[in-house]
Amino acid sequence: MLADVADAESLEQLARSARSKPVIVPVVYKPTKAQQNAAQKEFHLLLKAPNNPGQYLAAIDQAMELKAGLEKSRR
Repeated sequence: MLADVADAESLEQLARSARSKPVIVPVVYKPTKAQQNAAQKEFHLLLKAPNNPGQYLAAIDQAMELKAGLEKSRR
């Protein structure tokens, strides 16, 4: 799930209780270095906007790989 970084923390809490266990990918718009570092520490994935379409797809691929790894470890 792509979400604004300001909403990502509360959405992640909701996602933990969801049956499908979605992965939250926070999106930051023109972040400062400090904002980017803080978001990357809190969330493993981060999407910076604006960016090229390939970066959006790469972030989605990473989220799907993370989700697959989490599901595999739960089994």
